[in-house]
Amino acid sequence: LRGINYIPQQRNIFVEKLLKENILGDEVETSGALKKLGYYIDSSTGVLLCGRHPKAYYLWDPVTRKQHKIPRHRVHFEEVCMSLITEDCPVEGFSYKVVRGECVSYAAHSNKVRVEIYSSKTTTWGYSELACNEAVSLTPWTAGRVIKGVVYWHTTGGKVAIYDTEDEEKRIDVIKLPKTFNYDEQVLGESSDGCLQYGWSNKSVMEIWKLEKVGEVLEWSIQFKVNFKAMWRLNPVESARFSTRTKETQLLAFFNQNSDSVFIRCDSHICVFDTKTQRVEEVQYQGRGSSFVWDYCKVLPYFQLSWPCSSSSSLLEEGNI
Repeated sequence: LRGINYIPQQRNIFVEKLLKENILGDEVETSGALKKLGYYIDSSTGVLLCGRHPKAYYLWDPVTRKQHKIPRHRVHFEEVCMSLITEDCPVEGFSYKVVRGECVSYAAHSNKVRVEIYSSKTTTWGYSELACNEAVSLTPWTAGRVIKGVVYWHTTGGKVAIYDTEDEEKRIDVIKLPKTFNYDEQVLGESSDGCLQYGWSNKSVMEIWKLEKVGEVLEWSIQFKVNFKAMWRLNPVESARFSTRTKETQLLAFFNQNSDSVFIRCDSHICVFDTKTQRVEEVQYQGRGSSFVWDYCKVLPYFQLSWPCSSSSSLLEEGNI
């Protein structure tokens, strides 16, 4: 697991450090890269989108240490949701889009969402106003999800916004999440068959849902539900190692394009839970241990592209850090 630890401060989000799983984490921390690139925003096919809102945004390849500064956007949004879309085609090569969606206060929300998209193919920013069939207000600085060019963002009121960047109709759709409660954990992911996954957990239970198209309608179907106490009883060795009885279990994140496994945590211990075998396995990493302040942080997994080899190194030529 390679994750980003980010801390909200004054309605902004800054990268603090990568969890150190191997020598890469040490090199990133000592190189000063994070101070230059700012905070973590999103990742796709092994490339990170970083920046300091609203001044500058960068693409960064942690493997090659190369960065590419994205041209300055045209429209100012006070608060935003942002996502990175990448494509790695054998003929056309590496290309990407950066999507910025404006977040407005709940009182001022309307049936339109203003977005700006930067395309590496045109090297320009494009502005659009997306129409919605109901009032919508994006939740700022929350982790969204991109699946096959479709962006999924959290909205107020326990819903998720769906925006197809290739749709010429310039619209954004909204669907109610199956379960949402204040202060509970909520994560988005992609299933093995390319559908949106939604994970929800409270102190005692975790549920996994999938968004599927039934005819012409999108519907949520529950995939898995587990009681944490029952889960730990099936894993007595791991449970005894770090006294799960006194510590709350929490859903962290989905695996990339995987329906069977999720990341969970108990205190400062990060684990992988297999929903098929119901086995828990601790992820060994050299993080901050007990000093990791979970109440103010979030861990997101970062997946390197292993095969085929990304051609992103031909794009990120502006700097090497």
